[in-house]
Amino acid sequence: MLSNRQKLAMVGPQAFSEKCLDSSDTNWFVQSTDVFFPALKKICVDEKDEDLFRHIDGAQGDKIVVLVNQWHMEGIEHHWAHRYG
Repeated sequence: MLSNRQKLAMVGPQAFSEKCLDSSDTNWFVQSTDVFFPALKKICVDEKDEDLFRHIDGAQGDKIVVLVNQWHMEGIEHHWAHRYG
């Protein structure tokens, strides 16, 4: 079984985050980034979460399908719950 470091070296950072991590791994990386690099997380994750939520919330139509990277699911869900309960 390959380590995360080996997978990262093989596929690169974007493909690694999208294809090699499950939701618990992703949550761990996001939370670790928040602890060790809070300014980076604010720029790369939090601000994008807010932007994605604004686009989703402002979309027209009865049904909307949105495809987002799993890095942003928790943040979008947080904004949705804060707005709609």
